[in-house]
Amino acid sequence: MFIRIITVLAAAAVGEEMTRIHVSEREMEASDYAQAKGEAYTEESASFVPELALCVACAAALHWSSSKKSVVKQASPEEIKQTPSPRQAPVRRVPPTDRRVDRAAVQNNHKICACDRAEEILSLVGEIGHTFNEVNLATALHRVAKHCKRSRRDSAPLLARPEMETLLTMATARLPDFNVQGVSNAFWALATLKVAPENHPELVAQLRTVAAGRVAEFQPQGLANTAWACATLGIQDPALMEQLSLSCLKSLNAFNTQDLANVAWAFATVHHTADDLFTAIAAAAIPQLDQFNPQELSNIVWSFKARRQPQQDAKFFVAVAECAATRTGALPMSALVNLVWSFASAGVTHKGFLEAVTNAVVGRSGGMTAQDLATLLWSAATLKYRDERLLEAAGSLILRLAPEMTGHDISNAVWALATLRYRHRAALDRLAEEALAQRARLQPQAVSNVLWGFATVGHAHKEMFVGLGEVLITQAPRYNAAQIVASATAMSKHGSPEAMAALASAASQILPNFNPNALVTLADSFAAPQYAGLLREIRSRLQEIGARLAQRQEAMLSQAMASAGVDAAEG
Repeated sequence: MFIRIITVLAAAAVGEEMTRIHVSEREMEASDYAQAKGEAYTEESASFVPELALCVACAAALHWSSSKKSVVKQASPEEIKQTPSPRQAPVRRVPPTDRRVDRAAVQNNHKICACDRAEEILSLVGEIGHTFNEVNLATALHRVAKHCKRSRRDSAPLLARPEMETLLTMATARLPDFNVQGVSNAFWALATLKVAPENHPELVAQLRTVAAGRVAEFQPQGLANTAWACATLGIQDPALMEQLSLSCLKSLNAFNTQDLANVAWAFATVHHTADDLFTAIAAAAIPQLDQFNPQELSNIVWSFKARRQPQQDAKFFVAVAECAATRTGALPMSALVNLVWSFASAGVTHKGFLEAVTNAVVGRSGGMTAQDLATLLWSAATLKYRDERLLEAAGSLILRLAPEMTGHDISNAVWALATLRYRHRAALDRLAEEALAQRARLQPQAVSNVLWGFATVGHAHKEMFVGLGEVLITQAPRYNAAQIVASATAMSKHGSPEAMAALASAASQILPNFNPNALVTLADSFAAPQYAGLLREIRSRLQEIGARLAQRQEAMLSQAMASAGVDAAEG
Protein backbone atom coordinates (compact mmCIF):
# COMPACT_ATOMS: atom_id res chain seq x y z
CA MET A 1 0.00 0.00 0.00
CA PHE A 2 2.86 2.34 0.92
CA ILE A 3 4.51 1.81 -2.45
CA ARG A 4 1.22 2.51 -4.28
CA ILE A 5 0.82 5.83 -2.46
CA ILE A 6 4.37 6.77 -3.41
CA THR A 7 3.69 5.82 -7.03
CA VAL A 8 0.62 8.09 -7.15
CA LEU A 9 2.63 10.97 -5.66
CA ALA A 10 5.41 10.41 -8.14
CA ALA A 11 3.04 10.32 -11.07
CA ALA A 12 1.47 13.58 -9.96
CA ALA A 13 4.88 15.20 -9.61
CA VAL A 14 6.72 14.20 -12.73
CA GLY A 15 4.24 12.51 -15.03
CA GLU A 16 4.19 8.97 -16.28
CA GLU A 17 7.88 8.88 -17.19
CA MET A 18 9.63 8.61 -13.82
CA THR A 19 13.27 9.55 -13.60
CA ARG A 20 15.81 7.36 -11.93
CA ILE A 21 16.61 8.03 -8.28
CA HIS A 22 20.33 7.69 -7.65
CA VAL A 23 20.57 5.81 -4.39
CA SER A 24 23.63 3.69 -5.07
CA GLU A 25 26.06 6.41 -4.00
CA ARG A 26 24.04 7.25 -0.89
CA GLU A 27 23.75 3.59 0.01
CA MET A 28 27.50 3.21 -0.27
CA GLU A 29 28.17 6.12 2.06
CA ALA A 30 25.51 5.08 4.56
CA SER A 31 26.61 1.47 4.65
CA ASP A 32 30.14 0.32 4.20
CA TYR A 33 31.68 3.35 2.67
CA ALA A 34 31.99 4.10 6.37
CA GLN A 35 35.06 4.68 8.45
CA ALA A 36 37.66 2.20 7.24
CA LYS A 37 39.24 2.13 10.69
CA GLY A 38 36.41 3.57 12.69
CA GLU A 39 33.29 2.30 14.33
CA ALA A 40 31.33 -0.64 13.10
CA TYR A 41 28.64 0.00 10.59
CA THR A 42 25.17 -0.90 11.82
CA GLU A 43 22.36 -2.02 9.60
CA GLU A 44 20.13 0.69 11.06
CA SER A 45 22.38 3.37 9.61
CA ALA A 46 21.80 1.98 6.12
CA SER A 47 18.04 1.86 6.07
CA PHE A 48 18.03 4.19 3.11
CA VAL A 49 15.79 2.03 0.92
CA PRO A 50 14.65 2.92 -2.60
CA GLU A 51 11.07 3.51 -1.50
CA LEU A 52 12.14 6.14 1.04
CA ALA A 53 14.44 7.83 -1.46
CA LEU A 54 11.59 7.85 -3.96
CA CYS A 55 9.20 9.35 -1.39
CA VAL A 56 11.61 12.18 -0.60
CA ALA A 57 12.14 12.91 -4.26
CA CYS A 58 8.41 12.95 -4.92
CA ALA A 59 7.76 15.34 -2.08
CA ALA A 60 10.48 17.65 -3.34
CA ALA A 61 9.02 17.51 -6.82
CA LEU A 62 5.51 18.40 -5.54
CA HIS A 63 6.94 21.33 -3.57
CA TRP A 64 8.70 22.58 -6.69
CA SER A 65 5.48 22.21 -8.68
CA SER A 66 3.36 24.21 -6.22
CA SER A 67 5.97 26.94 -5.90
CA LYS A 68 5.82 27.46 -9.64
CA LYS A 69 1.99 27.68 -9.51
CA SER A 70 1.77 25.80 -12.76
CA VAL A 71 0.61 22.43 -13.88
CA VAL A 72 3.41 19.93 -13.77
CA LYS A 73 4.23 18.71 -17.21
CA GLN A 74 6.33 15.82 -18.37
CA ALA A 75 10.00 16.80 -18.55
CA SER A 76 11.69 16.56 -21.90
CA PRO A 77 14.95 14.64 -22.24
CA GLU A 78 16.80 17.92 -22.76
CA GLU A 79 15.37 19.42 -19.59
CA ILE A 80 16.24 16.32 -17.61
CA LYS A 81 19.86 16.42 -18.79
CA GLN A 82 20.24 20.04 -17.66
CA THR A 83 18.77 19.54 -14.18
CA PRO A 84 21.28 18.47 -11.51
CA SER A 85 20.22 16.33 -8.57
CA PRO A 86 20.78 17.44 -4.96
CA ARG A 87 24.10 15.47 -5.08
CA GLN A 88 25.16 17.34 -8.23
CA ALA A 89 24.76 14.27 -10.37
CA PRO A 90 22.79 14.59 -13.61
CA VAL A 91 19.36 12.98 -13.45
CA ARG A 92 18.70 10.98 -16.55
CA ARG A 93 15.95 8.76 -17.84
CA VAL A 94 16.73 5.08 -17.85
CA PRO A 95 14.72 2.02 -18.77
CA PRO A 96 12.64 0.41 -16.01
CA THR A 97 15.00 -2.60 -15.99
CA ASP A 98 17.84 -0.35 -14.76
CA ARG A 99 15.75 0.63 -11.76
CA ARG A 100 15.41 -3.04 -10.86
CA VAL A 101 19.19 -3.47 -11.04
CA ASP A 102 19.63 -0.56 -8.61
CA ARG A 103 17.11 -2.13 -6.27
CA ALA A 104 19.01 -5.40 -6.46
CA ALA A 105 22.26 -3.65 -5.65
CA VAL A 106 20.75 -2.05 -2.56
CA GLN A 107 19.37 -5.40 -1.46
CA ASN A 108 22.80 -6.96 -2.04
CA ASN A 109 24.37 -4.38 0.22
CA HIS A 110 21.87 -5.14 2.95
CA LYS A 111 22.69 -8.84 2.68
CA ILE A 112 26.42 -8.14 2.84
CA CYS A 113 26.06 -5.89 5.86
CA ALA A 114 23.87 -8.43 7.64
CA CYS A 115 26.70 -10.97 7.63
CA ASP A 116 28.46 -11.47 10.95
CA ARG A 117 31.53 -13.24 9.59
CA ALA A 118 33.86 -12.85 6.65
CA GLU A 119 33.07 -16.41 5.53
CA GLU A 120 29.38 -15.52 5.21
CA ILE A 121 30.22 -12.62 2.90
CA LEU A 122 32.40 -14.85 0.73
CA SER A 123 29.56 -17.36 0.53
CA LEU A 124 27.35 -14.55 -0.77
CA VAL A 125 29.98 -13.73 -3.34
CA GLY A 126 29.81 -17.32 -4.54
CA GLU A 127 26.00 -17.31 -4.67
CA ILE A 128 25.10 -13.86 -6.02
CA GLY A 129 28.42 -12.18 -6.73
CA HIS A 130 27.60 -12.02 -10.44
CA THR A 131 24.89 -9.44 -9.59
CA PHE A 132 27.24 -7.15 -7.59
CA ASN A 133 27.81 -3.61 -8.80
CA GLU A 134 30.77 -1.45 -7.77
CA VAL A 135 29.05 -0.48 -4.50
CA ASN A 136 28.54 -4.11 -3.53
CA LEU A 137 32.10 -5.05 -4.44
CA ALA A 138 33.59 -2.25 -2.38
CA THR A 139 31.32 -3.06 0.55
CA ALA A 140 32.09 -6.78 0.43
CA LEU A 141 35.84 -6.28 0.19
CA HIS A 142 35.87 -3.77 3.03
CA ARG A 143 33.70 -5.80 5.37
CA VAL A 144 35.62 -9.02 4.78
CA ALA A 145 38.74 -7.16 5.93
CA LYS A 146 36.91 -5.54 8.84
CA HIS A 147 35.57 -8.86 10.14
CA CYS A 148 39.00 -10.44 9.78
CA LYS A 149 40.62 -7.61 11.74
CA ARG A 150 38.04 -7.71 14.54
CA SER A 151 38.37 -11.45 14.98
CA ARG A 152 42.20 -11.13 14.99
CA ARG A 153 42.45 -14.15 12.76
CA ASP A 154 45.04 -15.02 10.18
CA SER A 155 43.81 -13.86 6.78
CA ALA A 156 45.55 -16.69 4.87
CA PRO A 157 42.58 -19.11 5.00
CA LEU A 158 40.28 -16.38 3.66
CA LEU A 159 42.66 -15.49 0.84
CA ALA A 160 42.88 -19.15 -0.13
CA ARG A 161 39.13 -19.40 -0.77
CA PRO A 162 38.04 -19.31 -4.44
CA GLU A 163 35.30 -16.79 -3.59
CA MET A 164 37.97 -14.37 -2.39
CA GLU A 165 39.78 -14.70 -5.69
CA THR A 166 36.48 -14.04 -7.45
CA LEU A 167 35.86 -10.94 -5.35
CA LEU A 168 39.33 -9.55 -6.04
CA THR A 169 39.01 -10.24 -9.76
CA MET A 170 35.64 -8.49 -9.99
CA ALA A 171 36.93 -5.57 -7.94
CA THR A 172 39.86 -5.18 -10.33
CA ALA A 173 37.49 -4.87 -13.28
CA ARG A 174 35.21 -2.34 -11.58
CA LEU A 175 37.73 -0.21 -9.70
CA PRO A 176 37.40 2.79 -12.08
CA ASP A 177 33.72 2.96 -11.05
CA PHE A 178 34.45 3.09 -7.30
CA ASN A 179 33.92 6.42 -5.60
CA VAL A 180 36.82 7.99 -3.70
CA GLN A 181 35.84 6.43 -0.38
CA GLY A 182 35.61 3.08 -2.09
CA VAL A 183 39.11 3.43 -3.51
CA SER A 184 40.68 4.24 -0.14
CA ASN A 185 38.65 1.48 1.54
CA ALA A 186 39.83 -1.01 -1.06
CA PHE A 187 43.44 -0.03 -0.39
CA TRP A 188 42.85 -0.42 3.35
CA ALA A 189 41.19 -3.81 2.86
CA LEU A 190 44.09 -5.22 0.83
CA ALA A 191 46.59 -4.09 3.45
CA THR A 192 44.50 -5.39 6.35
CA LEU A 193 44.07 -8.77 4.65
CA LYS A 194 47.80 -8.85 3.83
CA VAL A 195 47.16 -9.40 0.14
CA ALA A 196 50.58 -9.85 -1.46
CA PRO A 197 50.96 -7.34 -4.33
CA GLU A 198 52.94 -9.88 -6.35
CA ASN A 199 49.96 -12.26 -6.26
CA HIS A 200 47.57 -9.61 -7.58
CA PRO A 201 49.70 -7.20 -9.62
CA GLU A 202 46.82 -6.08 -11.85
CA LEU A 203 44.63 -5.18 -8.88
CA VAL A 204 47.39 -3.25 -7.12
CA ALA A 205 48.37 -1.46 -10.34
CA GLN A 206 44.74 -0.53 -10.97
CA LEU A 207 44.38 0.77 -7.42
CA ARG A 208 47.49 2.91 -7.74
CA THR A 209 46.30 4.35 -11.05
CA VAL A 210 42.79 5.12 -9.85
CA ALA A 211 44.03 6.55 -6.55
CA ALA A 212 46.60 8.77 -8.26
CA GLY A 213 43.87 10.28 -10.40
CA ARG A 214 41.55 11.05 -7.49
CA VAL A 215 43.80 11.79 -4.50
CA ALA A 216 42.68 15.42 -4.47
CA GLU A 217 39.11 14.25 -3.75
CA PHE A 218 40.00 12.05 -0.76
CA GLN A 219 38.70 12.87 2.70
CA PRO A 220 41.27 13.12 5.54
CA GLN A 221 40.73 9.57 6.69
CA GLY A 222 40.90 8.33 3.12
CA LEU A 223 44.28 10.00 2.71
CA ALA A 224 45.58 8.50 5.95
CA ASN A 225 44.26 5.03 5.13
CA THR A 226 45.70 5.05 1.62
CA ALA A 227 49.13 6.16 2.82
CA TRP A 228 49.04 3.53 5.58
CA ALA A 229 48.00 0.83 3.10
CA CYS A 230 50.76 1.69 0.63
CA ALA A 231 53.35 1.39 3.39
CA THR A 232 51.85 -1.81 4.79
CA LEU A 233 51.76 -3.45 1.35
CA GLY A 234 55.33 -2.35 0.68
CA ILE A 235 54.33 -0.37 -2.40
CA GLN A 236 57.07 1.92 -3.66
CA ASP A 237 55.29 4.62 -5.67
CA PRO A 238 57.05 7.98 -5.17
CA ALA A 239 54.63 9.82 -7.45
CA LEU A 240 51.56 8.62 -5.55
CA MET A 241 53.20 9.31 -2.18
CA GLU A 242 54.07 12.83 -3.31
CA GLN A 243 50.44 13.42 -4.30
CA LEU A 244 49.30 12.07 -0.94
CA SER A 245 51.81 14.33 0.80
CA LEU A 246 50.47 17.47 -0.92
CA SER A 247 46.85 16.52 -0.25
CA CYS A 248 47.62 15.71 3.39
CA LEU A 249 49.22 19.13 3.83
CA LYS A 250 46.00 20.76 2.64
CA SER A 251 43.79 18.67 4.93
CA LEU A 252 46.01 18.36 8.01
CA ASN A 253 43.79 20.55 10.19
CA ALA A 254 41.02 17.96 9.82
CA PHE A 255 43.22 15.00 10.82
CA ASN A 256 42.61 13.28 14.12
CA THR A 257 45.41 11.78 16.19
CA GLN A 258 45.18 8.38 14.50
CA ASP A 259 45.40 9.99 11.06
CA LEU A 260 48.47 12.00 12.08
CA ALA A 261 50.22 8.93 13.49
CA ASN A 262 49.33 6.74 10.51
CA VAL A 263 50.46 9.26 7.91
CA ALA A 264 53.77 9.86 9.70
CA TRP A 265 54.30 6.13 10.04
CA ALA A 266 53.52 5.50 6.37
CA PHE A 267 55.92 8.09 4.98
CA ALA A 268 58.69 7.00 7.37
CA THR A 269 58.16 3.35 6.48
CA VAL A 270 58.49 3.85 2.71
CA HIS A 271 61.41 6.28 3.27
CA HIS A 272 59.69 9.03 1.29
CA THR A 273 61.26 12.39 2.04
CA ALA A 274 58.49 14.80 3.02
CA ASP A 275 60.08 17.46 5.21
CA ASP A 276 57.21 19.93 4.83
CA LEU A 277 54.68 17.27 5.75
CA PHE A 278 56.60 16.14 8.85
CA THR A 279 57.05 19.74 9.96
CA ALA A 280 53.29 20.28 9.61
CA ILE A 281 52.50 17.00 11.39
CA ALA A 282 54.72 18.01 14.31
CA ALA A 283 53.02 21.40 14.54
CA ALA A 284 49.58 19.75 14.47
CA ALA A 285 50.49 16.99 16.93
CA ILE A 286 52.25 18.98 19.66
CA PRO A 287 49.14 20.82 20.96
CA GLN A 288 47.21 17.55 21.27
CA LEU A 289 49.87 15.06 22.38
CA ASP A 290 47.90 14.32 25.53
CA GLN A 291 45.07 13.00 23.32
CA PHE A 292 47.21 10.39 21.53
CA ASN A 293 46.61 6.87 22.75
CA PRO A 294 49.71 4.79 23.62
CA GLN A 295 49.97 3.08 20.25
CA GLU A 296 49.55 6.33 18.33
CA LEU A 297 52.15 8.03 20.49
CA SER A 298 54.62 5.19 19.95
CA ASN A 299 54.00 5.17 16.20
CA ILE A 300 54.42 8.90 15.67
CA VAL A 301 57.59 9.04 17.77
CA TRP A 302 59.01 6.05 15.88
CA SER A 303 58.19 7.81 12.61
CA PHE A 304 60.14 10.92 13.54
CA LYS A 305 62.97 8.71 14.76
CA ALA A 306 63.03 6.76 11.50
CA ARG A 307 63.44 9.84 9.33
CA ARG A 308 66.71 10.63 11.17
CA GLN A 309 66.39 14.40 11.54
CA PRO A 310 66.82 14.77 15.34
CA GLN A 311 68.00 18.37 15.22
CA GLN A 312 65.22 19.47 12.91
CA ASP A 313 62.67 17.59 15.04
CA ALA A 314 64.14 18.55 18.43
CA LYS A 315 61.11 20.62 19.42
CA PHE A 316 58.81 17.69 18.69
CA PHE A 317 60.88 15.23 20.74
CA VAL A 318 61.05 17.63 23.70
CA ALA A 319 57.28 18.12 23.60
CA VAL A 320 56.69 14.35 23.50
CA ALA A 321 59.12 13.78 26.38
CA GLU A 322 57.49 16.43 28.54
CA CYS A 323 54.03 15.08 27.80
CA ALA A 324 55.02 11.43 28.34
CA ALA A 325 56.76 12.31 31.63
CA THR A 326 53.38 13.41 33.02
CA ARG A 327 51.63 10.26 31.72
CA THR A 328 53.97 7.52 32.93
CA GLY A 329 51.41 6.38 35.47
CA ALA A 330 48.72 5.96 32.80
CA LEU A 331 50.76 4.58 29.91
CA PRO A 332 51.24 0.79 29.71
CA MET A 333 54.78 -0.34 30.41
CA SER A 334 55.24 -1.52 26.82
CA ALA A 335 54.29 1.95 25.54
CA LEU A 336 56.81 3.60 27.86
CA VAL A 337 59.54 1.21 26.74
CA ASN A 338 58.71 1.83 23.07
CA LEU A 339 59.02 5.57 23.63
CA VAL A 340 62.38 5.20 25.36
CA TRP A 341 63.56 2.94 22.52
CA SER A 342 62.50 5.51 19.91
CA PHE A 343 64.36 8.26 21.78
CA ALA A 344 67.45 6.06 22.04
CA SER A 345 67.32 5.13 18.36
CA ALA A 346 67.05 8.81 17.46
CA GLY A 347 69.88 9.69 19.85
CA VAL A 348 67.67 12.06 21.85
CA THR A 349 68.18 12.31 25.61
CA HIS A 350 65.65 13.94 27.94
CA LYS A 351 66.66 13.49 31.56
CA GLY A 352 63.25 14.35 33.02
CA PHE A 353 61.50 11.74 30.89
CA LEU A 354 64.09 9.06 31.69
CA GLU A 355 63.78 9.77 35.40
CA ALA A 356 59.99 9.49 35.14
CA VAL A 357 60.37 6.15 33.36
CA THR A 358 62.76 4.96 36.06
CA ASN A 359 60.22 5.86 38.74
CA ALA A 360 57.55 3.96 36.82
CA VAL A 361 59.74 0.85 36.46
CA VAL A 362 60.72 0.86 40.13
CA GLY A 363 57.13 1.47 41.21
CA ARG A 364 55.30 -1.02 39.00
CA SER A 365 57.78 -3.48 37.53
CA GLY A 366 55.14 -6.19 37.57
CA GLY A 367 53.91 -5.11 34.15
CA MET A 368 57.29 -5.63 32.51
CA THR A 369 57.81 -8.41 29.96
CA ALA A 370 61.16 -10.02 29.12
CA GLN A 371 61.30 -8.14 25.81
CA ASP A 372 60.39 -4.85 27.52
CA LEU A 373 63.21 -5.35 30.02
CA ALA A 374 65.84 -6.11 27.38
CA THR A 375 64.71 -3.19 25.23
CA LEU A 376 64.73 -0.79 28.17
CA LEU A 377 68.25 -1.84 29.17
CA TRP A 378 69.48 -1.47 25.59
CA SER A 379 67.92 1.99 25.36
CA ALA A 380 69.44 3.15 28.65
CA ALA A 381 72.87 1.91 27.58
CA THR A 382 72.57 3.53 24.15
CA LEU A 383 71.68 6.85 25.80
CA LYS A 384 74.42 6.31 28.42
CA TYR A 385 71.80 6.75 31.11
CA ARG A 386 73.04 5.07 34.28
CA ASP A 387 70.69 5.09 37.23
CA GLU A 388 71.44 2.72 40.12
CA ARG A 389 67.74 2.35 40.97
CA LEU A 390 66.91 1.34 37.41
CA LEU A 391 69.81 -1.10 37.20
CA GLU A 392 69.00 -2.67 40.56
CA ALA A 393 65.38 -3.13 39.52
CA ALA A 394 66.54 -4.58 36.19
CA GLY A 395 68.80 -7.05 37.99
CA SER A 396 65.90 -8.31 40.07
CA LEU A 397 63.67 -8.54 37.01
CA ILE A 398 66.28 -10.60 35.14
CA LEU A 399 66.15 -13.22 37.89
CA ARG A 400 62.41 -13.54 37.32
CA LEU A 401 62.12 -13.06 33.56
CA ALA A 402 65.27 -14.77 32.23
CA PRO A 403 63.42 -18.02 31.32
CA GLU A 404 61.15 -15.98 29.02
CA MET A 405 63.99 -14.23 27.20
CA THR A 406 64.87 -14.97 23.60
CA GLY A 407 68.46 -15.04 22.39
CA HIS A 408 68.03 -11.48 21.16
CA ASP A 409 66.77 -10.39 24.59
CA ILE A 410 69.72 -12.07 26.34
CA SER A 411 72.14 -10.43 23.93
CA ASN A 412 70.69 -6.95 24.49
CA ALA A 413 70.57 -7.32 28.26
CA VAL A 414 74.18 -8.54 28.56
CA TRP A 415 75.46 -5.88 26.16
CA ALA A 416 73.63 -3.15 28.09
CA LEU A 417 74.87 -4.25 31.52
CA ALA A 418 78.44 -4.39 30.20
CA THR A 419 78.16 -1.01 28.47
CA LEU A 420 76.90 0.56 31.69
CA ARG A 421 79.59 -1.35 33.64
CA TYR A 422 77.02 -2.83 36.00
CA ARG A 423 78.00 -6.18 37.49
CA HIS A 424 75.04 -7.91 39.06
CA ARG A 425 76.48 -11.38 39.70
CA ALA A 426 73.22 -13.22 40.23
CA ALA A 427 71.62 -11.64 37.14
CA LEU A 428 74.67 -12.39 35.00
CA ASP A 429 74.74 -16.01 36.16
CA ARG A 430 71.07 -16.34 35.25
CA LEU A 431 71.68 -14.85 31.80
CA ALA A 432 74.66 -17.17 31.29
CA GLU A 433 72.50 -20.20 32.08
CA GLU A 434 69.89 -19.12 29.53
CA ALA A 435 72.51 -18.37 26.89
CA LEU A 436 73.99 -21.81 27.41
CA ALA A 437 70.57 -23.45 27.19
CA GLN A 438 69.78 -21.63 23.93
CA ARG A 439 73.26 -21.76 22.38
CA ALA A 440 72.18 -23.87 19.39
CA ARG A 441 69.66 -21.19 18.41
CA LEU A 442 71.76 -18.09 19.08
CA GLN A 443 72.61 -15.89 16.11
CA PRO A 444 76.21 -14.71 15.58
CA GLN A 445 75.40 -11.23 16.91
CA ALA A 446 73.93 -12.67 20.09
CA VAL A 447 76.94 -14.96 20.69
CA SER A 448 79.46 -12.17 20.14
CA ASN A 449 77.49 -9.72 22.34
CA VAL A 450 77.20 -12.20 25.20
CA LEU A 451 80.89 -13.16 25.06
CA TRP A 452 82.02 -9.52 24.84
CA GLY A 453 79.68 -8.47 27.66
CA PHE A 454 80.84 -11.10 30.13
CA ALA A 455 84.49 -10.41 29.33
CA THR A 456 83.97 -6.66 29.69
CA VAL A 457 82.47 -6.85 33.19
CA GLY A 458 85.01 -9.51 34.17
CA HIS A 459 82.46 -12.21 34.91
CA ALA A 460 84.01 -15.54 33.91
CA HIS A 461 81.23 -18.09 33.70
CA LYS A 462 83.30 -21.11 32.70
CA GLU A 463 80.48 -23.36 31.50
CA MET A 464 79.06 -20.64 29.29
CA PHE A 465 82.42 -19.82 27.68
CA VAL A 466 83.00 -23.49 26.96
CA GLY A 467 79.52 -23.93 25.50
CA LEU A 468 79.65 -20.83 23.30
CA GLY A 469 83.20 -21.74 22.30
CA GLU A 470 81.81 -24.96 20.83
CA VAL A 471 79.37 -22.85 18.81
CA LEU A 472 82.24 -20.74 17.47
CA ILE A 473 84.20 -23.79 16.31
CA THR A 474 81.45 -24.67 13.84
CA GLN A 475 79.87 -21.28 13.18
CA ALA A 476 82.81 -18.84 12.99
CA PRO A 477 82.82 -18.69 9.14
CA ARG A 478 79.36 -17.06 9.35
CA TYR A 479 80.61 -14.18 11.50
CA ASN A 480 81.29 -10.68 10.17
CA ALA A 481 84.33 -8.55 11.06
CA ALA A 482 82.78 -6.86 14.12
CA GLN A 483 81.47 -10.16 15.49
CA ILE A 484 84.87 -11.84 15.07
CA VAL A 485 86.62 -8.97 16.88
CA ALA A 486 84.16 -9.03 19.80
CA SER A 487 84.29 -12.82 20.11
CA ALA A 488 88.08 -12.97 19.83
CA THR A 489 88.52 -10.25 22.45
CA ALA A 490 86.45 -12.31 24.90
CA MET A 491 87.77 -15.76 24.00
CA SER A 492 91.42 -14.67 24.22
CA LYS A 493 90.86 -14.31 27.97
CA HIS A 494 88.44 -17.12 28.72
CA GLY A 495 88.11 -19.33 25.65
CA SER A 496 89.51 -22.53 24.23
CA PRO A 497 92.38 -22.82 21.70
CA GLU A 498 90.03 -24.56 19.28
CA ALA A 499 87.58 -21.64 19.31
CA MET A 500 90.40 -19.12 18.83
CA ALA A 501 91.77 -21.13 15.90
CA ALA A 502 88.34 -21.12 14.26
CA LEU A 503 88.09 -17.34 14.69
CA ALA A 504 91.60 -16.80 13.31
CA SER A 505 90.77 -18.81 10.20
CA ALA A 506 87.50 -16.92 9.71
CA ALA A 507 89.25 -13.55 10.14
CA SER A 508 91.89 -14.42 7.55
CA GLN A 509 89.18 -15.08 4.97
CA ILE A 510 87.61 -11.61 5.28
CA LEU A 511 90.56 -9.46 6.34
CA PRO A 512 89.75 -6.66 3.84
CA ASN A 513 86.46 -6.13 5.70
CA PHE A 514 88.24 -4.96 8.87
CA ASN A 515 88.92 -1.25 9.43
CA PRO A 516 92.32 -0.17 10.91
CA ASN A 517 91.02 0.01 14.50
CA ALA A 518 89.51 -3.47 14.21
CA LEU A 519 92.74 -4.84 12.74
CA VAL A 520 94.77 -3.54 15.69
CA THR A 521 92.26 -4.98 18.19
CA LEU A 522 92.32 -8.29 16.31
CA ALA A 523 96.13 -8.38 16.45
CA ASP A 524 96.01 -7.77 20.19
CA SER A 525 93.61 -10.72 20.65
CA PHE A 526 95.82 -13.10 18.64
CA ALA A 527 99.17 -12.00 20.13
CA ALA A 528 100.65 -15.51 20.36
CA PRO A 529 103.23 -17.46 18.31
CA GLN A 530 100.64 -19.86 16.86
CA TYR A 531 98.93 -16.90 15.15
CA ALA A 532 102.07 -15.33 13.68
CA GLY A 533 100.77 -15.91 10.16
CA LEU A 534 97.58 -13.99 10.86
CA LEU A 535 99.53 -11.10 12.40
CA ARG A 536 101.74 -10.84 9.33
CA GLU A 537 98.59 -10.62 7.21
CA ILE A 538 97.24 -7.89 9.50
CA ARG A 539 100.44 -5.86 9.22
CA SER A 540 100.48 -6.25 5.43
CA ARG A 541 96.89 -5.13 5.24
CA LEU A 542 97.58 -2.01 7.33
CA GLN A 543 100.52 -1.15 5.08
CA GLU A 544 98.45 -1.79 1.97
CA ILE A 545 95.72 0.70 2.96
CA GLY A 546 98.24 3.21 4.32
CA ALA A 547 96.61 3.27 7.74
CA ARG A 548 97.69 6.04 10.07
CA LEU A 549 97.50 4.77 13.62
CA ALA A 550 97.47 6.72 16.84
CA GLN A 551 100.48 6.35 19.09
CA ARG A 552 98.59 4.07 21.45
CA GLN A 553 97.53 1.81 18.56
CA GLU A 554 101.09 1.69 17.21
CA ALA A 555 102.30 0.56 20.62
CA MET A 556 99.54 -2.08 20.87
CA LEU A 557 100.37 -3.44 17.42
CA SER A 558 104.10 -3.58 18.14
CA GLN A 559 103.49 -5.43 21.39
CA ALA A 560 101.24 -7.95 19.62
CA MET A 561 103.82 -8.57 16.91
CA ALA A 562 106.54 -9.09 19.51
CA SER A 563 104.37 -11.51 21.48
CA ALA A 564 103.72 -13.49 18.30
CA GLY A 565 107.44 -13.53 17.46
CA VAL A 566 107.01 -11.48 14.31
CA ASP A 567 110.13 -9.42 13.56
CA ALA A 568 109.36 -5.74 13.09
CA ALA A 569 111.74 -5.71 10.11
CA GLU A 570 109.81 -8.41 8.26
CA GLY A 571 107.65 -7.61 5.24
